[in-house]
Amino acid sequence: MTVGQNLGVKKQSAAFHVKGIDSYRFLNGMLTQDIQKTSEHLPSGARSFFLTNKGKIIAPLFFTSLNQEEVFLWTDADSAEALYQGLERYLIADKAEITAAGTFSSWSLIKSEFKSALIKTRHPQGLEKITTTSISDKLIALPLGLLSTEHTELICLKDEFQATEMSKEDYWQVCFNAGQPQWGIDLFADDFF
Repeated sequence: MTVGQNLGVKKQSAAFHVKGIDSYRFLNGMLTQDIQKTSEHLPSGARSFFLTNKGKIIAPLFFTSLNQEEVFLWTDADSAEALYQGLERYLIADKAEITAAGTFSSWSLIKSEFKSALIKTRHPQGLEKITTTSISDKLIALPLGLLSTEHTELICLKDEFQATEMSKEDYWQVCFNAGQPQWGIDLFADDFF
């Protein structure tokens, strides 16, 4: 798939499926987002952090709620092992199954064709940062609007997604200008006590 109007940086990401009747309950206790809200607005998702049972950050991730019993997670390839071990470690009594889906190309696009809207929740500030998600058999696109009005995080499940690639330095400058710290550059797990 080639879309010339998209602009961003290409990355490698690892993905996981969490399936089962308790998948939302399990993840809701481990993520920084209210993931149960996404099961009311399918498909939808957000960026988040996976935490220990004491609230220490294990890994940054993106999640997409596919149906009432299945959530798709992806993180950068460097954080994959820590995320998988954390998921396995804290899945004790919940009826859910964790499956590694593999490693895929992903993009952080500051200019994209994907649009979304925030989902209204009972969050005290009025809007939770949960968005509707574009899903096909080839990709999952999560429009977040954090780095630009068109900012989208995207993972390629089959064929390669083509976009105009910007340098990592230019991308980091965009992140800096938008006030969005980047994991592994501005933020590390040890920064949080």
